[in-house]
Amino acid sequence: MSENQRIPMAEIKENEELVTGHGNEVKDKSHRKVSQKNSSASSASDVSFVNPLMNAVRRGKSFKASFLEKIKLDEMDMIETDNLQRNVFHYAVSKPDTLRKLLENAETKTSVQEALNQADEEGETPIHRAAVIANIESLEMLHEYDNSLIKLKTTMGKRSVLHSAVKGRAVVVVKFVLSKDPDLVNTVDSMLQSPLHYAASLKQSNVLECLISKGGDTTIMDANDQLALHIAASKGLKNNVTLLLRENPDFINVIDKSLRSSLLLSAQNNFPTTVAYLLSKNADCAIQDKLELTAFDWAISSDSPEVVQVFLDNKVWKEVVSGSHHGPEGCLKLMIETMPEMAKKLLDKCETTEGSKESRDFQVIYDFFCLEEI
Repeated sequence: MSENQRIPMAEIKENEELVTGHGNEVKDKSHRKVSQKNSSASSASDVSFVNPLMNAVRRGKSFKASFLEKIKLDEMDMIETDNLQRNVFHYAVSKPDTLRKLLENAETKTSVQEALNQADEEGETPIHRAAVIANIESLEMLHEYDNSLIKLKTTMGKRSVLHSAVKGRAVVVVKFVLSKDPDLVNTVDSMLQSPLHYAASLKQSNVLECLISKGGDTTIMDANDQLALHIAASKGLKNNVTLLLRENPDFINVIDKSLRSSLLLSAQNNFPTTVAYLLSKNADCAIQDKLELTAFDWAISSDSPEVVQVFLDNKVWKEVVSGSHHGPEGCLKLMIETMPEMAKKLLDKCETTEGSKESRDFQVIYDFFCLEEI
């Protein structure tokens, strides 16, 4: 291949994982489709082209000094992008050795600076990509090259590098970013969500625990008036809910813009374990959302017998049923239709006994509060 020959992007398999060379990095699995148009001369103008450098980095090839001399790195256009609007540095962050050689050998630093501030179609700059794929070595190199890069936000969503690091799920990367800029811990994106909101949705609670220990504010509300607690509860992540309530136990009944509490969100999304935990912490069962439905109502309408059983097994079961939007009779009707085993359980709860079965004073007492209008 000659120096000036360009390779059509259609020939690069976009569903290939980037080659990685270090154990502490995560492979880029962005399996996006690219236009697979004919690369013949007749249609050459219809496909995206990249220079030899971009092609080599995209394929994850290791660089040799002879290669860098051959392509005359100082003359290359560092800000040239592919059809994902990514430049050579967006791909180089997945291979630290390659990134190091690019930064060391690029003589036109103005072009490099522009490339490092350039956003792809998702709004991410190279340092955001490094954070998302959890490549701490590349993050360190980029920060050492220009420490102002750590303050960049994505052009879409206004996410900080810390938001991206949280998405990468690696605590070591989160700690690194915070060590360089501690103020990022409570920065918010365009939806007013902090990194804590992002961490609340992760199954790995260690990221959330790290942010809290570094001063993450658990009281920040996003554009929907949701706390990180709401997000954790809606995902059924009991460990995260536990961590957040430990910080602010009084926030257990805070409602969002749709008047939904953490208990209601957890019941709505069918998470019995989280519902049981919130009930054990005295979450308010009577809260109604904009549709005037309680958490118990949502458990019934979502056809979630496991969640319904959690409510019926709770000491306040009668108050829960009585406070339903449908009323006790309506609840029983719905359960008979959709979950008869829970209807039987409810009726069994309405039966109590007094005295010993061997005694003449033995009594069976029936509470017909669920049958009054049926």
